[in-house]
Amino acid sequence: MSDKPTRIFLVIGLTKEGAHWDDDFVENLKKKFNTQDVIAVDLPGAGQFLDKKSPLSMEGIVKETRQHYLKYLDGNSHNIMVSVSLGGMVATEWIKHYPADFEKFVIINSSFRGFSPVHKRVQPWAMKKFFKVFLSKTEEEKEDQIIKLCSNNSDMYDHTKHKWVKIAKERPMAKQNMVRQLIAASRYSPNHKPEIPTLIIAARHDKLAHFSCSEKLQERWNKDLHIMEEEHIGHGVHIDAPVELAQVIHDWATP
Repeated sequence: MSDKPTRIFLVIGLTKEGAHWDDDFVENLKKKFNTQDVIAVDLPGAGQFLDKKSPLSMEGIVKETRQHYLKYLDGNSHNIMVSVSLGGMVATEWIKHYPADFEKFVIINSSFRGFSPVHKRVQPWAMKKFFKVFLSKTEEEKEDQIIKLCSNNSDMYDHTKHKWVKIAKERPMAKQNMVRQLIAASRYSPNHKPEIPTLIIAARHDKLAHFSCSEKLQERWNKDLHIMEEEHIGHGVHIDAPVELAQVIHDWATP
């Protein structure tokens, strides 16, 4: 049994940065895995890399992102990749090109072109919300629309909105980079499956990506699937059920 510590990488979804991961989720991961080594990854054009232009392909996003995090990929830890939505695409491509970087992979509420039809990948109600996001005149209005798209748990709205508005005002992502991320996501269709242990997590009541998109991943990849059934859990599982999500990941990843 190796005595190497566990290091967990978190890759967030469209238009967000590492700081958008729910704080309770991050703290519960640390407790469950007995580690302080949780790396919330920022993609090009977001967070600490706000001044960068987001590449128009997943391969480009991966190559640029990985360069910033090489110091954490030294082989001295058990690395687990946890990803959500667009972050799942980034992670899937990352593992394709650099399979030795991670030992285990968790992908949450993600979908791929060629696996599921577009109206399942972005449900009609969600598409209307996306237009409202891009037409929002204030950060408060924009983040309100995004939270209601990502979360089913109204008890979390005020807490999450306060945090997200603060991030948006301090580090506003350029609309050009939002569009470039959307283009990369819409083009991405992997022709491979992860060769490391993989857990696919879906929320049955996700209002953005239909849970069947995760079922299609399970069919194509023949990997483990866990569906979260509760109505209060939506696309942002880490927001709506931070304790439960950390438990599911720990129970699966720990022998």
